[in-house]
Amino acid sequence: FLLPGEGGRWTEPENWEKQMKNGETKSKDYIFALVPEAVGFSMDPDGDDWGIYEILLECNGCTAVLLRDPNGVAGTEVDSGPREDWQRYWLGNELEDKTQILNMTYRLGEYA
Repeated sequence: FLLPGEGGRWTEPENWEKQMKNGETKSKDYIFALVPEAVGFSMDPDGDDWGIYEILLECNGCTAVLLRDPNGVAGTEVDSGPREDWQRYWLGNELEDKTQILNMTYRLGEYA
């Protein structure tokens, strides 16, 4: 997470699951004094590519949508059109983009 403040600073990386089944949901709890400015996801060098359907932030009883694939749980396929249309829904080693960074501050008003 990118913490707010002059120049900001990233928290230490944390490991998530190495494997997930199609349609499986994972969650993790964090406690911060202030709402982070961004969240970043990176792939394990030995991991498979991940298609991302949805990333939500729950804060003080509200749920903000950080990312939601318009194709639903079925997802968007790699190379299914112009790169800018599908790349943000994928994270992986086979792709040029091995890290996704999602800005959180401007999305807090967009609730699920």
